[in-house]
Amino acid sequence: MIFHNGEQRRHKRYQVCWPALIAVRFENPINAIAGAAEPARPDDATGGMADDALGNTIDGTAVDTRGWIVARIANFSALGALIQAPGMMAMGRNLLVSPVPPDLSVRMDTPGGRLETPIEIRWYRWSVEQVCYEIGVAFRRAPPGFAEAAHQLIRYLKKQGAPLA
Repeated sequence: MIFHNGEQRRHKRYQVCWPALIAVRFENPINAIAGAAEPARPDDATGGMADDALGNTIDGTAVDTRGWIVARIANFSALGALIQAPGMMAMGRNLLVSPVPPDLSVRMDTPGGRLETPIEIRWYRWSVEQVCYEIGVAFRRAPPGFAEAAHQLIRYLKKQGAPLA
């Protein structure tokens, strides 16, 4: 086995400090198991108004849970970012401990305007110095135009002399 201690990034990351929101959508486990083809069964004793263990049924129909995490972008590249957030929970549910991984996207307020794209958590750690979670994310299934907007931001950051991370 070969161990590599060098830098593994293929693209430079620039230090920034942009406000961000992480949008989280937890799919109801009942929908995930059933393939969302049929609604959850209502509890006969309550006439269809029962809640499942997560409290996610309304009138016998399984619904998804949505929430936000206030965060900030600390490092930015064309392929991903380092996000700093005070916690790893949204709507009382953990992002990493879930029967079905949540759908995540990030909304960033950048000097070039607001950008939004789906993300995937690649790694995370608790930073004692920053007193927050540091979350390494990759941009996935980016909407049309996101790549060009990201490259324009990187050109802007280079022009402004933003430090490398």
